[in-house]
Amino acid sequence: MKCVPCAADLPAGSLFCPKCGAKQGAGAAAANPGTEPEQPIWEDRYSFLADAHLWILWSLFAGAALFAALKWLHLDKPWMRWVYAGAVLLPALWLLLSDFISRISVRYRLTTHRLFKEEGILSRRISEIELMRIDDLSVSQNLVQRIFDIGVVTLMTTDTSDPRLEIRGIRHPVQVKEHIRAQVQRRRARTLNVESL
Repeated sequence: MKCVPCAADLPAGSLFCPKCGAKQGAGAAAANPGTEPEQPIWEDRYSFLADAHLWILWSLFAGAALFAALKWLHLDKPWMRWVYAGAVLLPALWLLLSDFISRISVRYRLTTHRLFKEEGILSRRISEIELMRIDDLSVSQNLVQRIFDIGVVTLMTTDTSDPRLEIRGIRHPVQVKEHIRAQVQRRRARTLNVESL
């Protein structure tokens, strides 16, 4: 049998390590927070509903364009109709493509130790923040996002590569913020316990 923190050889059934004093067996992880295994807590992707306000604006624009085409505009030639239809449908195609790319290329993951943001389709960039480095959390939602319970969680950190990290377009942002906050407090409490030993 080996001690988890210091790797010293121990007699079978030892409750404590004679070298470093660490608790062994089932209570070792609780007694040695630094050795606690990393567990997944939450993960999500960008939601299509994050741009619902833009879809509503496009619907109003398309309705107004259709009304104008029927009431005032004289689109006698077929090419004029195609150009007009293209001008109306192009923003919708752009929105659909943008939402689809965001959905498949952005993924967020929270564990008991770290927060990850993965970006990319062909190439990949992974940002990782230790929970200990998170100083402040906030949630922002517009009116339509509040209706669908979608939003942005902003993290202010002491991390040099990502001092301000935004978790965009996620479902239940207030609950996610509370998950992160609880894990940050738990992590800090464990670290303070280790330092006091």
